[in-house]
Amino acid sequence: MGSVHLGFPRYLAVSRASEPILQTPLSRALSLVVPEGLVVLAAVLLARFGASITGFAQVAEWLPAILLLAGLAISWRFGRGRLFAALVLLATLWGWVLGGSPFELTPILAAALAVVLISAGWARERGLRGWYMATTLVGLLLVGTGLGLLATVSYPATAAASTTGPFAWTGLPEWGAIALLVAVVALLAASVVRADGVAQGALWATVAGWGALVIDERAGALTLVAGAMAAMVAGTLESIYSAAYRDALTGLPSRRALDERLDTLPPGVIVAMIDVDHFKQFNDTHGHDTGDQVLRLVAWRLAEVPGAEAFRYGGEEFTLVFGGKSPVEAVTLLEAARGAVAASKFMIRSGDRPKGKGGKAKRARDRVGHGLSVTVSIGAALRKEGEHPAALLKRADEALYAAKEAGRDRVLVSKG
Repeated sequence: MGSVHLGFPRYLAVSRASEPILQTPLSRALSLVVPEGLVVLAAVLLARFGASITGFAQVAEWLPAILLLAGLAISWRFGRGRLFAALVLLATLWGWVLGGSPFELTPILAAALAVVLISAGWARERGLRGWYMATTLVGLLLVGTGLGLLATVSYPATAAASTTGPFAWTGLPEWGAIALLVAVVALLAASVVRADGVAQGALWATVAGWGALVIDERAGALTLVAGAMAAMVAGTLESIYSAAYRDALTGLPSRRALDERLDTLPPGVIVAMIDVDHFKQFNDTHGHDTGDQVLRLVAWRLAEVPGAEAFRYGGEEFTLVFGGKSPVEAVTLLEAARGAVAASKFMIRSGDRPKGKGGKAKRARDRVGHGLSVTVSIGAALRKEGEHPAALLKRADEALYAAKEAGRDRVLVSKG
């Protein structure tokens, strides 16, 4: 029959691993701004109003150096090539400001920023030895072609006065404006599609770098350079946090996040362990890719349970934590979740059906079976006064295995 692929209706087909599933439009929009956008907003406010703060100009001279050293230390410690590449080019932007900000160099530096930051936002992390190093060199070569202009132009640049045509509003020469506009659009798309902190950091670094290219005040320009570096550092830290606390397959919080959450639970909270019935047999029969899709489906259904936090415990096991729900309410919701998983029918289709014009016509003939589904068994326990989280999970796990022994596809509550 060849490889198999799962056909899910509507939104069940894909769950991005780097973001929480089932985000609302408002929370998704806020996630594009927090924290990287807030960092750049703070830099913009300082650049605009910092002149009224005593000693601001002196502090601004050191801000890029501090952020650069901190960022390079993080990129070295965690092997983050994307951060390294962006910081090297932003260091060139820093030197551009210190050297006199020649307007003639602006389009070259803008193009280099666009190349490196788009690469950082869209590419996968490959460490310090990845092709980000090559991208950085390309950017530096672009900048290097204009270094001779540094000795011929005095600070500040009069970018707006020198810009004409439809891009005059950007304060940049035409080709520099086009490069950064393309970067903003590409990185906004990367932030939405990939939900990656580094992509969002690169987006806001582009905005801050743009400001540093056109502002006509040295301390403000240095502050915006520091803001661009800080946005990249913040996005990288967010990406590292996501890798540590979010399951890569399902997008749910991971076992590490669950362990920390359990430490904060008050007495009376219901914790449930969920296991996919006969998962190994299903995996062996239909393949690991199909098994992964089943896990995503179950995760999606569990994430929909109101008033509960869903976690990937490991393997085919999940955990639900109910806050503010009575035992009766929690059990009712668990029964509903169990039924929702069982009712989620899907079709397995042959992976070797022809592509192109004939593929659509043969789709119905390529279906196998009459609609498959999986079930889950659930065990729940109520946290007692002073009970250790490990003991709570053990009681929930014992209830889970009792549910399996009783025939699976059911909910049992610990009587301990």
